[in-house]
Amino acid sequence: MEANEIYQLALDIDEFIYDFDTYGYWDDAGHSAEDREENVQFIADDISHGKTESFKDFFAGVIENDSCADTKEKAQELLDHLTIVSDRTNKPSAS
Repeated sequence: MEANEIYQLALDIDEFIYDFDTYGYWDDAGHSAEDREENVQFIADDISHGKTESFKDFFAGVIENDSCADTKEKAQELLDHLTIVSDRTNKPSAS
């Protein structure tokens, strides 16, 4: 798994969450650019270690409950990409 792909996905997830609920984002992540960079790294680490259920649940909730078609579409794209990356990352290696 390419570390760059995981980092880019983490960046995309962070951006989506920020755009979706900026005030909630700042409450959870902090209030500076450094906090955002740190948050992206936390997301990337979670993806790398297979800790993706909370993100999948979040996107599923957005898809189910949001009224904006563009938001739902972007959430679905991120959920699909996260699922693919998560499946590849968590696949046992052949011995």
